[in-house]
Amino acid sequence: MKERVIRVKGQGTVSMAPDCIEIDMNLSETYINYEQSMEAAAESLEEIREALNPLGFIKKDIKTRRFNINSKYDSKRNKDGDYERYFVGYKYSNELSIEFDNDNKKLGKVLYALSKCSSTPEFSIKYKMKDYSEMKELLLERSVADAKKKALIISKAAEVTLGEIINIDYSWSDINIYHKDNVIYESMDCCESSIETIDLEAEDLSTSDTVTVTWEIT
Repeated sequence: MKERVIRVKGQGTVSMAPDCIEIDMNLSETYINYEQSMEAAAESLEEIREALNPLGFIKKDIKTRRFNINSKYDSKRNKDGDYERYFVGYKYSNELSIEFDNDNKKLGKVLYALSKCSSTPEFSIKYKMKDYSEMKELLLERSVADAKKKALIISKAAEVTLGEIINIDYSWSDINIYHKDNVIYESMDCCESSIETIDLEAEDLSTSDTVTVTWEIT
């Protein structure tokens, strides 16, 4: 006997205001010898720590995501017109990050402190959530509710009755949370009082997911 079922895919969407700011920083420079590069890397890191310490960031708050020193090469034409590869030096790259509550006043102070560092770090602002569990739970609830709503509409139109749920198909894969990054490369040459009034309105974090529910038709 042919199985009498109705299978519906439900989609849920959730948007929430971010409650956390993450700032990613990148320090990099090239020096002719390895020792100089290592020393400069240490000095630039210490400068970042000293700049952020008055704002309440201690050593363990400034996380190192990636650090490396690589030989750097370039090329130029010789007298015969051919390109020759030559050694430039050793380039260090230190990727750092900090997190704090979504607070525009503190953000302004952090940006001001970073812009005044002689190591001229590149940095980006990322808005996020401290805990995504509530967002993910609500997303699943809405996905199942959407599937049920569609199933009821279809069953009514087809003049059949929904029975018990016989299967729920959900991948349980990582949910992708969308956010907007703002990358700032140049120093902000302005007074501290004006940069403290920075007023960035973060976009809500948004995500969507699907779940497939199968009902018995009675």
